[in-house]
Amino acid sequence: MRKMLIVAAIAALVLASCLGPTGPDHTLQSVAEMEEGAQETIDLLMEASASGDRTELDSFLRENDPSGELTAIADEALAASPSARWIDPYPPPPPFDESIYGDGDVLVFSGTGTITSLLFDLILINAYGHAGIVDRTMVDTATAYTSGTPCIVSSTLPEGVRYQTYEELVTGNETWTLLSVSDNAPGVSLAPGWGEAFTTAYPTDETAYSFLHLDFRPVSREDSFWWYCSKVPYRVWRDLAMLPPEVDRIELEATWLYELGDSEGIWTIQRQSILYRIYAYWYNCLPWWMRRHARTPDQVLVEALDELVTPDELRAVFGSTPKATWGDPTPEYVFSY
Repeated sequence: MRKMLIVAAIAALVLASCLGPTGPDHTLQSVAEMEEGAQETIDLLMEASASGDRTELDSFLRENDPSGELTAIADEALAASPSARWIDPYPPPPPFDESIYGDGDVLVFSGTGTITSLLFDLILINAYGHAGIVDRTMVDTATAYTSGTPCIVSSTLPEGVRYQTYEELVTGNETWTLLSVSDNAPGVSLAPGWGEAFTTAYPTDETAYSFLHLDFRPVSREDSFWWYCSKVPYRVWRDLAMLPPEVDRIELEATWLYELGDSEGIWTIQRQSILYRIYAYWYNCLPWWMRRHARTPDQVLVEALDELVTPDELRAVFGSTPKATWGDPTPEYVFSY
């Protein structure tokens, strides 16, 4: 009798370890099912953030989150919503026809006025959530610069590669920081007509916005269909720069920014990101013996940070002193080293 009770207890323990996040009627059968659940959570979260309607998300959470842990993560992530604004105490940035904006200068933005910025912040913890590159040819046209002139090449939802205007950017961001490649690398410039060449090679109607695939793997820097904001300046300068003989190529990335194992660095902070926490929730729902076949939350995060070129990486490349900053200075505190 005692032996039977022990066997029964072991069987109950094994069964409990197999239970998925929806309780006794649901069992995770594979790592693929775990990753599918994590990705669906991210997808629904992004849709809810973009649309303001969380009906589908809440229905999914009711079925998959009896403990309320995942719901709490979603509530936190959706606390911010797009709100077009420029903080009044700060003078707004000058329009793009001002001489301070050089051809090929990189702009990084922080704000809550665009869904693109919110989505980057939704997945990873950033000082800056959006980026673009100045096409001075669009400013210095024969018809002259006017309100609504598209001057900044970037990528935003729902399109892929496209131009943005001053008006769109100033109402969506509280901080603008201007960065100059040419000022920091004398003799380096972009080829004439680079904006037209780039947007012809990667037109809006043949590209789309994303930085994370369905299997939680990051969008490749080489992918010609999927684009995100900060990938655009990176690829423009890498692919279209005119360089002196002593320079091989320009790569706007700060590989040291997310250094693994830096207990006081940004890597540790990213463990609080939505990407990490949602994947960790589903990973921990796997039976213990199945987890060895899955990527750990750390592995997923490292892979994303290694491949993505984030707006923060663009900013970090230029050191502690940018060309100019307008608006709320808070994001710059991260780079005051």
